[in-house]
Amino acid sequence: MTTRLPNHRSDSPEQLHQALQERIDRHGWTVLEVVPDTSGPVFYYTVGLTARGLPELLIFGLDPATGQKVLENLADRLVHGLAPVDGALVDDVLRNVPVALHEMRQLKADTHLRYANEFFPGAVRGMQVIWPDTAGVFPWQQDFDKTMAAYQRLLTETLH
Repeated sequence: MTTRLPNHRSDSPEQLHQALQERIDRHGWTVLEVVPDTSGPVFYYTVGLTARGLPELLIFGLDPATGQKVLENLADRLVHGLAPVDGALVDDVLRNVPVALHEMRQLKADTHLRYANEFFPGAVRGMQVIWPDTAGVFPWQQDFDKTMAAYQRLLTETLH
């Protein structure tokens, strides 16, 4: 598994950790990209929202620019007052379709939000940002395009 800051090369875990710390110090939080070594979709997550009493955000299966932009937009909204409510639909963050926020199972947050847990041990909770298929149907809804399931795994408390 390769973990990196989008548009940033890190030669070692120490350099990545230092770059993360610098971005968190400067902006309050940052976004990481995770590329699995084998099968599974790429995913992105925030590091630093925990320090503000907010959940870290995770999203699967988008291209780097889109994944980063969605999380930056949502993180900014959370920092400025959007309530992180389980099951909430949020508009205007992904190509004119809503995304859903769902609490992650704690075990999944512990394993998928690795660097957030390193920075804030024992304090991290996560919310998964889930996007619909091209028809606007979410993975838990009846007519969801099953071919899209490979692009995002559900790590939530209520949807699995």
